[in-house]
Amino acid sequence: MSNFRVGCMRGLRNSQFVAASGNQLRELCERRLEDLHLVVLMIDGIHFGGQVLVVALGIAEGGEKHILGVWQGATENTTVVKGLLEDLVDRGLDLGRRYLVVIDGSKALRAGVERVSGEQVEVQPCQIHKRRNVREYLPENGQRDYDRRMRNAYAMNSHTEAKAAPEKIFRQLERINDLGMRKLGPTAAEELLEIVMRRYERASTLVTSNRPIEDWGKLLGDTAAVTAMLDRLLHHGHILKCGPRSWRTRSQTEPPAPEKQ
Repeated sequence: MSNFRVGCMRGLRNSQFVAASGNQLRELCERRLEDLHLVVLMIDGIHFGGQVLVVALGIAEGGEKHILGVWQGATENTTVVKGLLEDLVDRGLDLGRRYLVVIDGSKALRAGVERVSGEQVEVQPCQIHKRRNVREYLPENGQRDYDRRMRNAYAMNSHTEAKAAPEKIFRQLERINDLGMRKLGPTAAEELLEIVMRRYERASTLVTSNRPIEDWGKLLGDTAAVTAMLDRLLHHGHILKCGPRSWRTRSQTEPPAPEKQ
């Protein structure tokens, strides 16, 4: 009987917590924003329980931080971000002001911001996310070194040096992984999907990548479009894995094949 009472009390406390937290979340997501005097918006997606929660944080003129809203979706796609920002506008976010918007570099986040705000915002990719994204393209023996170089470049106070250092790093990284350093447009996934749809069951298509297909949705910023594209590519397709080594440098490290007699 005592175990039964303990179980009932735990269930009661859980239900009370759910109700209380739900009320607080509702108040947060319905709060008016006119009097906050915001100058910076920070937007990022948090993966939680198989879902993505896109969170908006505002910084006011005096440096005060305010959680502005939370929007739930399956991925960080443009529609979710656009819905969150439109809700902020409905609650009093003044698009007549210019804001600095800090995002993680996601194409979907940037596309959502631009569709709602147009040219009224300055978009700044987060430095921490940028360093992390660059590291993911590098071999393990070079990750720590280039992360240190990027961190030092971001910390420079001289405008001339701060501009020259990232350009030097960019040129060095191009030799290691040229495609990884190029910025894909916010509509890249949709454009690739259109190409694949035109060729589907009409012509052969060869696609090469140094990243697993599980990463394509994140890299292109639109999981829905990538899923539709892969559905058509893999319907009659084959996957050939060549290994992690570069074919361009393979001949430099392997002895030449013996000549046939």
